[in-house]
Amino acid sequence: KFSYIVDLYFDKIISPIVALAAVAVNSVTDDSEINTKSFDIIISTLWLFISFILKVV
Repeated sequence: KFSYIVDLYFDKIISPIVALAAVAVNSVTDDSEINTKSFDIIISTLWLFISFILKVV
């Protein structure tokens, strides 16, 4: 059951975020300053979701 919950969270939350992150990074690679800021935001968002999932599970 534990692995099912993790898989569910991963499929519904992490995968879309990673996909959106890839799109966001690709769309701003022209400006390195914006790219760095976006990357920082993406990383912090991912960490928030990961810590949330760990607390829930």
